[in-house]
Amino acid sequence: MAFRLLLQGALGVDAVSVDRLAVAIGIREGAAAGVEADLSPDVDAFADGPVFGPILAEGTVGSGSIGAFGAAGFGLLAKRYDALGGDGAALLASLLSGPGATSSASTGPEVTVPLGAVDGAPLTWTVNREAGRRTNANVRIAGVQGTGKTQFLQHLLSAIAARAPGTGLVLLDYKGDISGDAGFVKAVGARVVRPQREAVPINPFDVPREVRSGLLALEVAALLRSLATGMGAAQQEIVRLAVESAYTEAAGAAGAAPTAGDIARAVRQSYEDAGKAPDTVTAWLAQLAELGLFADRTAGSPAEFLGQRWIVDLSALGSLRTLVAFVLLHWVSRQVQACTDAPLAAGSLRQLQTIVAVDEAHHYLRARCEPLLTLLRIGRSKGVPVFLSSQSLADFREHTETDQLFAWTFLLGQGAKPDPKTLQAALGLNGPEAQRAADRAVQLEQFDALVPADENGPRPPMARLHMFFEGRWR
Repeated sequence: MAFRLLLQGALGVDAVSVDRLAVAIGIREGAAAGVEADLSPDVDAFADGPVFGPILAEGTVGSGSIGAFGAAGFGLLAKRYDALGGDGAALLASLLSGPGATSSASTGPEVTVPLGAVDGAPLTWTVNREAGRRTNANVRIAGVQGTGKTQFLQHLLSAIAARAPGTGLVLLDYKGDISGDAGFVKAVGARVVRPQREAVPINPFDVPREVRSGLLALEVAALLRSLATGMGAAQQEIVRLAVESAYTEAAGAAGAAPTAGDIARAVRQSYEDAGKAPDTVTAWLAQLAELGLFADRTAGSPAEFLGQRWIVDLSALGSLRTLVAFVLLHWVSRQVQACTDAPLAAGSLRQLQTIVAVDEAHHYLRARCEPLLTLLRIGRSKGVPVFLSSQSLADFREHTETDQLFAWTFLLGQGAKPDPKTLQAALGLNGPEAQRAADRAVQLEQFDALVPADENGPRPPMARLHMFFEGRWR
């Protein structure tokens, strides 16, 4: 095989090593998807020459053919080698960024994941590459129930976890179906937190010390006002002053941040002083404290929390789901803003730090969750992309300023014809193309999606997306 000889020279290794590499790549990339194989003892025994001589002729090992894995691996290596301009050193570096590498893949040169196929051709994405129109790694996935949006979100997160093991994850699970998927939880190596049973291990009011308490108080008050639709400016000011007093008292007493209980007591006292009756806001804060939904102190450092993988199951919190999500996202947003910028490799490859993912994000977008919008704006330079799964692109209608902040928009089946103007910006189309796309959006089959148009491809392209249960994230 000519390419085998070429690789030997490019990588500076012998034929046996190249063959072992091809088999390993074939397995790792899921080239033979759905076929399980335990090949390690046999691969380690290849000591006397190229793998394919006796193996291709004599059958299978484990439950899959080594020849099939190897041939698929050579095909993948050839594609990657060509894409890197025939640079053997770059090829070797890209291989070391995958699962099993001795260092974190998030510090490697690229994190490329499979998305699906367009007209039978593989569709992939280098998540951490900032080039062309994709200058960030934010994603939005829109589709009505049953179209596959949550399964595709799980596929994306699992694929990144497999290729960038050093990347953290904070996933908000609105319905509880993601946290209940044991296979997915294992695939991403996450810890599931159910606040009704155990506290989320952070104090959400424990934010970077360099941020002034007055600004934090203003943000907390604004956050509550976005949820309590009847809250007026005067009431917001009462809450702001109460929260600021809680920060001042906590700092004076122990040099620490106030707890949820401290905030609740301060707001209740301010209401009493103002002669104002308890309302939804005081009830929310009291429940936040009394139910112990968050810890009084952050376990470890914020950086340690963000470097790990967490799935927060909000499904059993009822009316408190949105409040808990907003408060948690505010804390994450503040911590990310305090981080230094993530390093760039080769001028365009940003190191991934943490992914913030929100399923059923329309519940938060409709209330205009400012911390979530802030993360969309600042996450690029910090290496913290945001992945949002929602029912419809209409959920983003009030946030048109974020249209340019999504590297990818995946539009799965829609229950109603979307606004063509929305599709123009989301999928990179002109007017007539957007009209056709709007018509197609209500006719898409399960797992199919319209994706952003490239310069020379179909407009808009229709992709058959990979779902988590298919196992192609491996």
